[in-house]
Amino acid sequence: MKAKFIITLFLALLFNVLVGNAIASVTGFNPFVCTALLFSLSFIPGLIPTGASAMSLLSEIWTGELLKKFRLTIAGSFLERIASRNELVKNNTVHLVDIGADPDVLINNTTYPIPSNFRDDTDVPIGLDKFDSTNTNISDDELQALPYDKEGSVISQHNEVLEEKILTKAAHSL
Repeated sequence: MKAKFIITLFLALLFNVLVGNAIASVTGFNPFVCTALLFSLSFIPGLIPTGASAMSLLSEIWTGELLKKFRLTIAGSFLERIASRNELVKNNTVHLVDIGADPDVLINNTTYPIPSNFRDDTDVPIGLDKFDSTNTNISDDELQALPYDKEGSVISQHNEVLEEKILTKAAHSL
């Protein structure tokens, strides 16, 4: 800590000498007087901002951390309980069969012959939706200059948005 103070004081004195000599060469005054005046002014509180005479720098830190939205995901959602039948999808429509009405149940039946019913099975076509997202442009300059993986972040964001829309549509359809 003492060494840091000594180095800071030395750098402040060096800075004041250089600036004092520059002022003296422009104005024609004695360089020693300009340096002494500048050095004494640096001790007046509030006149010069803290650290200005010591040539301190403000540093910035880039963490590379990304802030992402919290989104629904298919993993762990209600869709995992529904059996996947991807192998049945050939085109843009899935055909299911509605097996019709249940038969009547007779309790303590005394009439014979037992009546017969017909079961009408019907086709239930379900049209599939195709989900796309708009493009996000990334320039080559951005890919070279940024401290984080913007390309991977954009792909992840597109996947998450599509999954969220699929879940919303699935919940509405069910």
